[in-house]
Amino acid sequence: MPSGREIFYRDATKMVAAALQLAPTFAVTSRTPLFTDSFLRSGTPDYDVLPDGGFVMLQPSAASQLMVITNWQASGTRAGKK
Repeated sequence: MPSGREIFYRDATKMVAAALQLAPTFAVTSRTPLFTDSFLRSGTPDYDVLPDGGFVMLQPSAASQLMVITNWQASGTRAGKK
């Protein structure tokens, strides 16, 4: 179940997780780059955090493939790279 104490965002070529402090005042307590890659500027959300805390990211390609990588943090695999 999401706690509301972390947000994810893209910063140029980085995907970043930011830890939040909610009280007594709102603050970002840390920022952790998760990975670096090139991103298409589609204007629509291309990633989401799942209810169990998992993370999914779509990366459209000219070949119209959909690649699903599970447990990517443990494997060290970067999405879209072989």
